[in-house]
Amino acid sequence: MSEPSPLGPPVRVLLLEDSDGDAFLVQHALESSERGVRYQVDRAARLGKAREKLAAERYDIVLVDLRLPDSAGLDTVVAVREAAGNTPIVVLTIAEDDDLARSCIELGAQDYVGKNEMTPHQLRRVLGYALSRAREARVREAEIRELQRTLVHLKSISSAGSSTSITARLAGLGPLQQREPEAFEVLKNEYTVLLDAYLDEATLDKSRPRWLMGRMATRIGNLGAGPRDLIDLHVAALEALIAGVVHTRAQFVSVEGRVMALEMMGHLVDYYRLGVRFGSDQADGLPDERKE
Repeated sequence: MSEPSPLGPPVRVLLLEDSDGDAFLVQHALESSERGVRYQVDRAARLGKAREKLAAERYDIVLVDLRLPDSAGLDTVVAVREAAGNTPIVVLTIAEDDDLARSCIELGAQDYVGKNEMTPHQLRRVLGYALSRAREARVREAEIRELQRTLVHLKSISSAGSSTSITARLAGLGPLQQREPEAFEVLKNEYTVLLDAYLDEATLDKSRPRWLMGRMATRIGNLGAGPRDLIDLHVAALEALIAGVVHTRAQFVSVEGRVMALEMMGHLVDYYRLGVRFGSDQADGLPDERKE
């Protein structure tokens, strides 16, 4: 992590501090910044004034003293968090209180710095880290939104968005998830395991488990299921794998998962159009792939 580029515009800081002496020290520390990084400091002595400024102006970061004439303690953090939106917050503290610092972070502050031991270098470093973490958080949010859009799109073309699947319509059947829920649940669990294995192979840059994929397509086809049922399974498996994972893993699952869904669709097409079948007793001339 690094401080903002010296070639960019100044970092706009809102300093929420009622003490003239402490405000001077902070402003001097930031405005005499090293390595060409520029900070533009705007000050508010009260919480009410800070709210007005945050509503009218755009700031890159907010520095907050917890002891103000119209607010004190953790209530100040909560109030500034609500007013600042996604703007990162760094808390200025006097006492070395780990519990208080931890509570500030739990309430939405990016970091904290003690006034008694604050040096210009330390303050700039803390602000630089807070800004970097805020940028990373915005990237994570964008990736999560993209993942959510992917799931919404897949759901829109799944059997949930249509009364029947393509193949099931020809056979006079309804979506597999509705007509055979127990079988769907078993397939969903197996598909999730298969998707996880597929992603592991992609991580290690190894060949895909094509025989296992073909066998899964055969099982889907044997139940009279079609493309929309396959998407139902894929969406359910995606949701199971991304639950609680870090954003980078969730993005990887989404992107590589789409590739597997396309390959699975190809296997299902082969099942119906070419009569290709995979099973425990017939590997269709693919003995090496079966070992995958």
